[in-house]
Amino acid sequence: MKTHPLTNLQFLLAVLMAIPMLILPNARESEQTTLFLLGMISFLGLSIVTFYLGWLMVVKKEDVFYLFQIFGIRFTEKTRGKQASKDLISKYAKPWWKMLIGIMNMFSGLLCFIGAILGIVVALQTL
Repeated sequence: MKTHPLTNLQFLLAVLMAIPMLILPNARESEQTTLFLLGMISFLGLSIVTFYLGWLMVVKKEDVFYLFQIFGIRFTEKTRGKQASKDLISKYAKPWWKMLIGIMNMFSGLLCFIGAILGIVVALQTL
């Protein structure tokens, strides 16, 4: 069992969003807008990927496993045995679980998209 490739992209975009935001407070005023825009563009990509992952789970009924779920399955297998890890896999594969995670992904992706667009508009107005 492996993580979905888009979850790795989601993680990368989150890191790429965080880097400019961590540098932002120490940057000169002229560089702050540029750093903010870079962070917002990464945030925009993150929101699109998150929404798409939710769509895959809800509409396409695809099994999307995140890194924390894979870690939990492996940890459970080492501490509680193979049967417990199989039970956990079956829980993650249940339709109601995928639907719940998918709807949360779609909702958070939509909210992040709106926030990113607003952030970009505000940043461009201050140029």
